Amino acid sequence: MSLSWTDCKGKVWPCKITYGSVDDVRDAMTIDLLEIADDDGALFKEIRTKKAMLTNVMYCLAVSNGETVTEKEFHRGIDGDSFGAMDDAFVEAILDFTQPEMRAALRAMVERTNKMKEKAILRFAKSVENLNLDAVVENMGAKADQRMISAVARLTDAG
Repeated sequence: MSLSWTDCKGKVWPCKITYGSVDDVRDAMTIDLLEIADDDGALFKEIRTKKAMLTNVMYCLAVSNGETVTEKEFHRGIDGDSFGAMDDAFVEAILDFTQPEMRAALRAMVERTNKMKEKAILRFAKSVENLNLDAVVENMGAKADQRMISAVARLTDAG
């Protein structure tokens, strides 16, 4: 259980959710973390699947927890590896913030969203595997040829 994560520059970011930080996130983003498990966890799923949304929530939490950093500086510390660590810290922080009697249900939701992410990755990998690059390049070339023919035709008609 990690309530912190490390960015690609080596900075360790604490990730603690309190009622005060919930207010700060709500004020900054109109996202109410108290509703994280409502509607079958729709908000939780949305935050975890929209990278920009998670990044902005985590920035708000960092500022709420006393970090003094600009949003741009914060974003510059996030790469693919640190994004995964940030996502893990967010999940653990949400679980830590949740009342003990709700944690098991929320953990089950986490497992479901993790499976959803895994399926999306597998689907993407399969689509890449099935991609016919020769056909894509041929199609791009044909479209470029058509645009060139149209441009030349317009120039000769104008002249």
